[in-house]
Amino acid sequence: MEKHDLYFTLDKALRELEHRRSDKSLLNAVSSYFRTLPSPEILQNVPYAVVSRALLSPTHEINHFVKKVVPQLSIPTLFFQGPEDKFVGLNPEKRCLGKMIFSDTDDPLHFSIIEKRIIVDFKNNEGKQIKEVMTLEGEHLTSFHKKLYEGYFSSNKPLVVDYSGWFFSAEKFSDKHSYLRYLGLFVTEGILFENFLDSDEEQKNFTYNKAIPAVQELERLFGLRPLIVPMIPEENDSSPFWNYYPKGVRELFSPMNRPQ
Repeated sequence: MEKHDLYFTLDKALRELEHRRSDKSLLNAVSSYFRTLPSPEILQNVPYAVVSRALLSPTHEINHFVKKVVPQLSIPTLFFQGPEDKFVGLNPEKRCLGKMIFSDTDDPLHFSIIEKRIIVDFKNNEGKQIKEVMTLEGEHLTSFHKKLYEGYFSSNKPLVVDYSGWFFSAEKFSDKHSYLRYLGLFVTEGILFENFLDSDEEQKNFTYNKAIPAVQELERLFGLRPLIVPMIPEENDSSPFWNYYPKGVRELFSPMNRPQ
């Protein structure tokens, strides 16, 4: 299986979700298999379009999802975030939470970096839980990004759930497949919006040694793949642009600048 084989188109995923949720035998089979670790309560009655990130922040990736994808959805949107996860500077997504990079346009193919701002002390925060990280101006990083999101998308208040505890339990559900229970949520309980990358060794390892084996196991168990739709265009999903910020975001705050 290649990473492209993980995906559904949005239209097909929405139709397939409706069909699966009308299949009582499938619902019972999934529920029975995962009975020792039930889904997060919010997913147990209503299906959601789910995005999972360390912290929700108005990056180009989230901006694209909110403005281009959400209007096409017939189900509500839910953001999972994991503030109990570790802050790791080598991780591109987490690094850009602390070193914010702004571009001049929203075009992933034609953009220039117009500013970089370091807002956390990377050395003293490396390995801490994200919820413990403070900005250089003494604000919790979680609060800082929450205000950025709500300021930038002032008319779109998100539904955000901290799923840290559930996710850490889910990783232990299967000795062989650490993402089995997490991706198992999207067999019948919602649609995951995600892009699986292979642009470096860490991302390739995750995609081919964790995500794909878990999807194959779910297909073996239930005869179905989880419903996963690319969050951003596949053709340029490995561009660092998606972790950068629209120039309008920098007008919302004045963090302390640090030399690059």
